[in-house]
This record gives sequence, structure tokens and C-alpha cells, in this order.
Amino acid sequence: CAHEHLPEYGINDPEVAAALDASPEDLVVFSGYPGEIVRAPLIDAGLQLLHMHTGSLPEYRGSTTLYYALLNDDDITVTALILNAGIDTGEVVFKKTFPRPATGTDLDCHLDPIIRADTLRDVAELYVKGQMTTSSQATRGRTYFVIHPLLRAIAARKLQDGKTS
Repeated sequence: CAHEHLPEYGINDPEVAAALDASPEDLVVFSGYPGEIVRAPLIDAGLQLLHMHTGSLPEYRGSTTLYYALLNDDDITVTALILNAGIDTGEVVFKKTFPRPATGTDLDCHLDPIIRADTLRDVAELYVKGQMTTSSQATRGRTYFVIHPLLRAIAARKLQDGKTS
């Protein structure tokens, strides 16, 4: 498995599209900057862009869904999906649910990357075994965008207080 480091900032940079177009790979793991949305022409290039989304799809689309799940007392879930032109509407590859984090857990710098990496490991095992499959999502669900700092603080406080409802 080869890799190439590109100095460009964003996934939608033409240099990134050219490098991926020249790649023999048909599946690429996408882990972008927060709020970064893959757009045409890259999204239409025929590559499968695999992403680990910290939200149960289709219920939690968009960014910062980990916080919305905590606010709603829902499970913390990572959904592996193949990106398409919509916001978190691509085909689902795998879902994994995790226990609520311990009091004081740093959600952004500790929990989020760990649960994404853990899920990616499981998906990679399925891919290597030739057992990775996809399924279409239901159309229901809600799209969440960047969470307000006050709601982020409330979610973190709720976790700190150990409240479940």
C-alpha cells in the first residue's frame, strides 16, 4: 500500500484530485478538516471515499453529531460510509456503538479520534477479507451543522455530571 504526502490544504484542491486520479487505488480513506465537504469533481471521479463519521446515520448527519447524541442521551456511534454528493448520505459500510465516555473525557482530542480509528480498524479487516459491503440509508434523519459553543458546553457538562437524561 503506497502513500503520498501532498502539501495542499484541502481535499478539493486540484492537485489532490490529480494525485487521486493517477492512483491505482479504488478505495481511499478520507479524514478531512472539520467541516470540510468533498465536492465535484473529486466526488464524481469514481473513487470510493471511505469516511468514519461520528454519528449514527441516518439519524445524525453533519458535523459535531457526537455532541448532539450526548444531548439527546443517544448512543455514541461511528458510521463508516462511502461519501457521495450529499452531507453524510452515502452508502453505509459499517456501524459501531461505543459506551458513554467516562467523566472528564476530552471528547474532541481523545474520544473522537480513538473511536474513529477503532472503527476504521474493523472496516479495514472486513476490506482485507473481501467482506466489506454497503447498504443504502433511509431518507429520514436530521442534519446537524457546527454546534454552538453553549450547547457543546452543556453536552460536556451533562457527561461530567453523569446524567443520562
